[in-house]
Amino acid sequence: MALKKCKECGKEISSDADKCPNCGKPQKKRNALGYFVAIIIIIGFIGWITSTLENTNSTTTQTAIEDLPKLAFYKSQEYMRGYLKGPAGADFPYYDSASVKRVAGDGKGTMFEVTSYVDSQNSFGAKIRTTYKCSIVRVHADSSWVMAELKAW
Repeated sequence: MALKKCKECGKEISSDADKCPNCGKPQKKRNALGYFVAIIIIIGFIGWITSTLENTNSTTTQTAIEDLPKLAFYKSQEYMRGYLKGPAGADFPYYDSASVKRVAGDGKGTMFEVTSYVDSQNSFGAKIRTTYKCSIVRVHADSSWVMAELKAW
């Protein structure tokens, strides 16, 4: 039988006592079952978080690989916008997977060929449609994009 201090009066009492014999304050007994349940809940929560993070990382990697053609499409629009007389008013189409082709790929990068159009103003202020083809490379080492060729007609 161990001794502990009463939280009310501060005198030493038996750890088995239900109440303090000096002041009569009821003593809380520590429940081992309660601690056990709390530990199990914490371990379960940590396991759930870990599995969620692992699933998120694998999903994110897969999504990133599948999104490369879409990224190439939008990156080609950025490059084309740089060649326009009035880039602010340029209207590009929405993403269409048929307009992007994976041309080549190796350990260093992946090349895409994007064929699309843009409606923009010419020097006279008239809105015209220009078709373009952009060859663009995704460099794996630093996740950057490099334009290989841009043709417009």
